[in-house]
Amino acid sequence: MRRNTRIALALALVLSAGLAVAGDLEAGLKSYKEGEYADAARFLARSGNQGSAQAQALMGWMYLHGEGVAQDPAQAASWLRKAALQGNAGAQFNLGQLYTNGTGVIRDFKQALEWFEKAAGQGDPRAQYNAGVIYVNAQGVGQNYVEAYKWFALAQARGSEPAAKAKAYVETKMSRKDLDEGLERADKWSREHGQKR
Repeated sequence: MRRNTRIALALALVLSAGLAVAGDLEAGLKSYKEGEYADAARFLARSGNQGSAQAQALMGWMYLHGEGVAQDPAQAASWLRKAALQGNAGAQFNLGQLYTNGTGVIRDFKQALEWFEKAAGQGDPRAQYNAGVIYVNAQGVGQNYVEAYKWFALAQARGSEPAAKAKAYVETKMSRKDLDEGLERADKWSREHGQKR
């Protein structure tokens, strides 16, 4: 009987902690939308420390822009990394941006590309475009117009105008064979990720 009581108590604590995290997230989002950034930071930090990727991503944004907290790019990177590791596409994209610019982290295009490709895998056209730019400019990787074309085609299919322009530019640098390969890579990627192109 005593064991069942302990299990019931443990479950109650887990459930109440989950409700508190959800409550803090909800209160933090509401405060943020109302422009009450200091209150938002308090609620979101608590929720983020309990593992909410959404709260962590927003805390990263707030530290990056000094909303409700002192601007601190290193703290921004830390919060964004926590959310990115949980698969939050927005955090993955923003972390890629930090690595591209060397904001709060040491500039590292390979890391930037890794995070952009993770966000791109979730259909983020900004990340798809940025991955293409890294391949065109040979930033941390060898120049690869075929791979750049793939990313630009995918981003264009999701409505990115900059990607459409970049794709048109890259086409002038590619052979017919390379264009066909780029299209095939984009089609294959779309099939594997269940996204239309």
